[in-house]
Amino acid sequence: MDSLGYKRLDIMGVPVDLVPQDEMIALLEKLLEKGGGQQIIFLKFSDLLKARRKGEYRQAVTRAALVLPLSKRILRAAKYLKLDVPVIYKPFDLIIRIFGLMERKGKSAYLLGSTVKRMQKSHKNLKDSFPGLNFVGRYTGFYNKSLEKNIVIAIKKASPSFLLAGRGLKGKDLWLFKHKEALNCSIMLWDKHCYEIFAGKRRKPSYTGFSSFVKGLLKIIIMPWRLLLIFRFLWYLIALTVERIKRKREPRIQTSKGSQNSEA
Repeated sequence: MDSLGYKRLDIMGVPVDLVPQDEMIALLEKLLEKGGGQQIIFLKFSDLLKARRKGEYRQAVTRAALVLPLSKRILRAAKYLKLDVPVIYKPFDLIIRIFGLMERKGKSAYLLGSTVKRMQKSHKNLKDSFPGLNFVGRYTGFYNKSLEKNIVIAIKKASPSFLLAGRGLKGKDLWLFKHKEALNCSIMLWDKHCYEIFAGKRRKPSYTGFSSFVKGLLKIIIMPWRLLLIFRFLWYLIALTVERIKRKREPRIQTSKGSQNSEA
């Protein structure tokens, strides 16, 4: 492990971080102190497959400060490869913990994304929930491309300790990654549902296995062509088995964050 004190696993060439729940706040404090646009990425199973390919998304994942799994499939993959099993973090719960940390430390936050009405409602609710937190600015998503430069400049001038991004940013996590150097924030992350939840327009997502199964079944009923994805899953199982065989022949050392931050 490095000075940040957490373990980075290598799952089929994709980094996934193992951070126990009771150590997360201490780690966030270190990221806050380190600064420099420390990006947190929540990784779904489909994101894991996407990050195995070369490209900007792979770069974003490999260079992120924290890569936290959202899918139990990723946990099962780690177990199958005889690695330590990482912890699943619920994005909304972690975001609340970050806001609480920022308030206790007397830090600032910038809100970016969603629609005008939902952003306004989210801003009000967050100010009521965290009265000691300094909200240094906000801007909605779904903006005209010509405004992007001004938005980036505004965030840079505000220099927030925490930048929370939501819907309406083209590229999602990639948007933050591409503008990382210019944003001048300490910690940043993107989450699809954050502002809809803060505005009271959506319940917190459930990440239980049954919930995921029901959602997957409904998607197949609505979009039956998604059944073709079974071939992608079969390919994944084959690739995972090949990876396990390779690891038996040439055991790999699980690395800490910082020792594996370049694109393969």
